[in-house]
Amino acid sequence: MQINRRFLGNSRLYGEEKFYKINQSHVCVIGLGGVGSWVVEALVRSGIGQMTMIDLDNVSESNVNRQLPAINSNFGKSKVEVLRERALEINPEIRIIAVEDFVDERNYLDLFSSPFSFVVETIDEVRIKTLLASHFIKNGQPFVVSGGAGGKQSARLVKTSDLSEVTHDRLLSHMRYQLRKNFNFPKKGNMQINCVFSEEPSSKPVQTCKSNISIQSGLSCAGYGSSMIVTASFAMQLAQSALEWVVK
Repeated sequence: MQINRRFLGNSRLYGEEKFYKINQSHVCVIGLGGVGSWVVEALVRSGIGQMTMIDLDNVSESNVNRQLPAINSNFGKSKVEVLRERALEINPEIRIIAVEDFVDERNYLDLFSSPFSFVVETIDEVRIKTLLASHFIKNGQPFVVSGGAGGKQSARLVKTSDLSEVTHDRLLSHMRYQLRKNFNFPKKGNMQINCVFSEEPSSKPVQTCKSNISIQSGLSCAGYGSSMIVTASFAMQLAQSALEWVVK
């Protein structure tokens, strides 16, 4: 295999055989926000050969504190297009499929009709997280799930574990409950779903939105606050899960 000079460091780290597996893999990243955008960056710089990115949002000013593409020149642009262009700047040989849509009940069967080498799921809607996890388990699709990074301040408390062992994460707690209640997942023992989460209790918001802020501007400050220190730490562990799987 002729290795691009850009990725000689990766090849020396993993060895040519494992780097070849990375280069031949096709990873899907669902959600390109404060966590998913950094996952994309890490995987592209690791030499992933093909990537599917899925998100419908545009870049906005309120993303600046945590999202990779959030700079002045990108405000209002599609996240998938901005990150596609960035990925090609990093590696012109990468193959990118940019899906400008949200994953939901109407399209998930089509989007995941063919297997990926690995899927990284970073969305924040319990209903869809639950649906996807059940579908992936049923079809043998390797994947990892992100918990909620909002309200967390410490990067040191981020970890990866099975969903059955997750604590201090309301998003994953609701997901676990729904899987057990509606999809017959075991109430005890391993659930075979790896998750990245923080053991830190969430900090409540200390500021609320002003009523005169335009909804159309995308400047929502509802919900928990967040920090790139934590969202990017989530992302690095998610990316590590993907790389560990594809080099097996």
